[in-house]
Amino acid sequence: MYNCMPCLEYTIGELDFETLLCINKFRKDFYSFLESQYCAENLLFWESAQKYKHISKSEKQISEAIRIYQTYILEGSPQQVNISDEVRSAIAGDPRRSFRSFVSRDLFRDAEREVFSNMILHSFP
Repeated sequence: MYNCMPCLEYTIGELDFETLLCINKFRKDFYSFLESQYCAENLLFWESAQKYKHISKSEKQISEAIRIYQTYILEGSPQQVNISDEVRSAIAGDPRRSFRSFVSRDLFRDAEREVFSNMILHSFP
């Protein structure tokens, strides 16, 4: 899933954000922090987007894309992430087309970038 390192003796001040997310112990600690700030959905979305990019079977990819969209992207969804309307609309696509018709590995790329930036700017100590 991720290129994770074993948890060694680090302090959070010695790590950059990408390294933090690759170390299980710190990712869990960061998740706990995000929960306390009421924005854990950002990390959950980021993890889901990471997993999604590695799905190879098209039916599984479609069902996971729909799950991610309904959980994190759809306006008013249970764990809606804070992304621009432009990115949200690009993911939703043309309402006259089926969502299934434009599912691709990079479907959530721009949303992932925005969420990652939000976590760095607003949540990373």
